[in-house]
Amino acid sequence: MVFLAELVNPNVSISAIMPELVVALAGIVAMVYDSFFPNQRRVTGIVSLIGLAAAGAILGMMWMSPQPASAFNGMVVHDNLRMAFSFVFLLVTAMTILISTVWMDNEHVPAGEYHSLLMFAT
Repeated sequence: MVFLAELVNPNVSISAIMPELVVALAGIVAMVYDSFFPNQRRVTGIVSLIGLAAAGAILGMMWMSPQPASAFNGMVVHDNLRMAFSFVFLLVTAMTILISTVWMDNEHVPAGEYHSLLMFAT
């Protein structure tokens, strides 16, 4: 039997995870676009890079503005370490997308699947 006094406020803050949501949304858009237009390989890369740039811009705004110290009961923390690593992950993912374009053309890898996998892994 669960008592109401034992329930904890989840401390939900969507703004604390906005960069991650933008990256995930860009991955979904790249995947769906590739399922309808599979021969336009560069578009999914451009969509992915735009999503990463938007997430980087949101992350930069988050770094400059005061935010709550944590959200989701401490699972997401707003500190300099998180921001720095998030920027590194976004930069590495963008570089991977840019470097792998020639490889995808040579190996005939489905671009939408590859880009959406990269975005979801980020």
